[in-house]
Amino acid sequence: MWRRRGRRPPPVQRLSQWRGLGPLQPLDFLNAAAASGREWLGRTSPRPAVGAVVVRDGQIIGQSATAPGTGPHAEAQALEQAGALARGADLYTTLEPCRHHGQTPPCTEAIVAAGIGRCFYAYPDPNPAATGGAHELAAAGVETARVAGCDAAFDGLKGYLHHTRTGRPWVIAKWAMSLDGRVALPAGQRGYLSSPQSLSLVHRRRAEVDAIVVGSGTVLADDPRLTVRAGIAVNRQPLRVVLDGRARLPADAAMLGMPGKTICFVGAAAPPERCAALVESGCFVQIQDDPPRADPNAVLQRLGAMGVQSVLLEGGPTTIGSFLAAQLINEIEVFLCPVLVGDPASPVALRGLPEGFLSPGLELLESGTVGPDLWLRARPRGSIDWDGETQPERTGA
Repeated sequence: MWRRRGRRPPPVQRLSQWRGLGPLQPLDFLNAAAASGREWLGRTSPRPAVGAVVVRDGQIIGQSATAPGTGPHAEAQALEQAGALARGADLYTTLEPCRHHGQTPPCTEAIVAAGIGRCFYAYPDPNPAATGGAHELAAAGVETARVAGCDAAFDGLKGYLHHTRTGRPWVIAKWAMSLDGRVALPAGQRGYLSSPQSLSLVHRRRAEVDAIVVGSGTVLADDPRLTVRAGIAVNRQPLRVVLDGRARLPADAAMLGMPGKTICFVGAAAPPERCAALVESGCFVQIQDDPPRADPNAVLQRLGAMGVQSVLLEGGPTTIGSFLAAQLINEIEVFLCPVLVGDPASPVALRGLPEGFLSPGLELLESGTVGPDLWLRARPRGSIDWDGETQPERTGA
């Protein structure tokens, strides 16, 4: 229960209580705010990529996103753009404005000082240190409401929301496959199944996450660099994570010569000399007291403790299968390529699933063509256990 000087604060209203707003207008402005935040996804972590717009008389007069590093939050920058016109205007933000002193002053103070009349937000902040901003604004006389159903806002915040609530990163599994279900070319042939356009999209996804996870089989077969390329500017490369129970990662693997960090999860029985060679090559070695194959849940818990909020799981088939069997995949992106491999020895998309395994149903989020490839984005039903309706319990101001 919330308490402030012995009194309950004014309630944060639901959108249905408002009058004088067209039914699509709030979502339109929240989608504009979400678009601003999404442009910075992956560059603000561990802070969420929040977007905000200031609206007056139906026109956007300020629009911004949270800056990387210790820069100002989205709300503060949008208010600065709006200037004196912000007084009496509406603020739309993808995340509930913060009320605490962190790397920047509280956004609630800036909103009240600017004279904002109404504040709409898409998701309450599950962080106990930051939540409560909506109630602070309501107590200060700013009419405040949550607008539910802004999928674009969730897409920009999903890593932060999921990590804050569960301690684990949001996991996106990605693979490309042929029309006959193969994920690699026939033996002896090197190259990609997917088109250059699909590869560019994958590099965009890499730029948006904190870490890329692969199994040792993928590294041994392909020697990937696992970096963001394709002309995409980033302020840091995502953490590279290799699940390698027997420490088979070569000390001269291409990824170890790339900018950024690589961490290798090995089993307790991994040869000490192999672990020492990896450390000598600049790889961080994390020893797990597990069976030879890394436990997906333990890996995610460890990455979450390191502050990793989002992961792109790039393979191979056995690694993706183990995460799927453990029901730890939150989202799936598949590129279906118009080729037939025809080689029965080429690996199929998923391996290692237990006998009789039946995955939960998938909710198709998006589909389309990327170059000649068919692109699908889906989410396992039940992978989101929170819709933002329930505020965390908290006492105090």
